[in-house]
Amino acid sequence: MQSAQQIHQLQIHSQKQQQQQHQFQFHQQKQLYQLQLQQQQEQQSGEDELRRLMSSSSQKESVTSSPDLESLSTND
Repeated sequence: MQSAQQIHQLQIHSQKQQQQQHQFQFHQQKQLYQLQLQQQQEQQSGEDELRRLMSSSSQKESVTSSPDLESLSTND
């Protein structure tokens, strides 16, 4: 009878350990998720900045390239 009780206590103990491990994993995943979220937000703002620079530079390019197109059409 005592051995069965010991086994039962061991099972409870291992279940407790598993629960603690699970909580720890959950905590790690939460931190990882928050980190990824933060990186995504930073990346997003970086992409927006890049897009803004791209659009402003492409506008400048279109202004400078339009005379070239006109001169090409007159050469034809």
